[in-house]
Amino acid sequence: MMNFLRTYCKNWTVADFLLVALIIIFPFYNKLMPSLLILLSFTLIVQRKSFAEVKAALLDVSGPAFWCMALFFVHLIGISYSENHIAGWEDLGMKSTLLLLPILLSWVVTRISLRQIIDCFLFGLIATSVALLLFATYRTFALPTTPSYRYFIASDFVYTMHRSYYAMYTSIGVLLAVYRLFIDRKWINFLWAAFLMLITLLSLSKAGLLILLVVLPILLMYLALKLFNWKVLAVSLGTLLLLLAVTFWKSETMRLRLIAMSMAVNKTETINNNSTEGNTVRVIMWSTSMKLIKEQPVVGVGTGDVNDALMQRNIELGNLASAKRNFNSHNQYLNTIVALGIFGFLPLLLLFLTTIKQAVKYKSMYLLLFATVFALNLLFESMFETQAGVVPIVFFILLLSRKLKSS
Repeated sequence: MMNFLRTYCKNWTVADFLLVALIIIFPFYNKLMPSLLILLSFTLIVQRKSFAEVKAALLDVSGPAFWCMALFFVHLIGISYSENHIAGWEDLGMKSTLLLLPILLSWVVTRISLRQIIDCFLFGLIATSVALLLFATYRTFALPTTPSYRYFIASDFVYTMHRSYYAMYTSIGVLLAVYRLFIDRKWINFLWAAFLMLITLLSLSKAGLLILLVVLPILLMYLALKLFNWKVLAVSLGTLLLLLAVTFWKSETMRLRLIAMSMAVNKTETINNNSTEGNTVRVIMWSTSMKLIKEQPVVGVGTGDVNDALMQRNIELGNLASAKRNFNSHNQYLNTIVALGIFGFLPLLLLFLTTIKQAVKYKSMYLLLFATVFALNLLFESMFETQAGVVPIVFFILLLSRKLKSS
């Protein structure tokens, strides 16, 4: 084992070990990420890239780093026409990641490979998921409750972060493991894919499940057509269908959640609605956001006024429960347009478009899968409105993008 680790970590810098710590620890306790990023910045004292290299990387409009910083500065400008400056500066502080991470990751010297980053990501995700299962088992026996499986589903199971966030990462893990199954022809990847798919289902995250249902079949068909590996395709699709069938057969909770989602999208009243049910709230907030966007489509209401504007409009519309809870748009694209208009939406859109273009250009399925799942998840959550969302997303996009270009 020690010989393997020495060979695996050969030529790594101190920065590489800190990056690995970040990648492995974040699924279990992502609040440690800012502290580890601060430690990573101290490595610049010993070793760093030249200013010319950093400047070239940051000013490259074809890469995501430039558009991360552009999005930060648009938020800074948005404070100037906000009435609530306190909220604006607090929001800007939370989004400082958009400025600091591109600079930091462009400056540090790393030798870890792209494949090793994916290895560490999957290891951290699998280890955390095993820990969640063990803790759920312990609580089931130590703290009996009704129903007996309560600790194995939803937020009681995924207690390390918001379950829709965790399901986003496990869905990425499923896709990465399936891709490796086709490329490496090692069936251990099949086991990891099935295990992480199970964890995604146990989270009861509708967004995680929907993203898998959309992206996984496309990935499987692409790989089968490209590699002509129909045996692996048949086994993978069969396992996917079996897991889904067992889940819907055994889990009344999942069936009810999907039925509720369908009913909310089709039948929800967006005026005088005091429901706090998750699907209904999303439809209400999407509708309220669209009303505000129609009034301020170019520059929005301002960085600091977005939550106040949503709350005030919900009061006017009679959606008092949503106003009382001060919900955001539950869609990052809508939330950004409400705050900053098309002026703010463009950098956010270009952040993902340039990342996907780079993945296609360098033929990197790893980067493409991360970017695609992140972009789709922003349709259901305003993930850039919390550090738990913005830090990991920006971190992985920039790190994978940089490694891809350097290799």
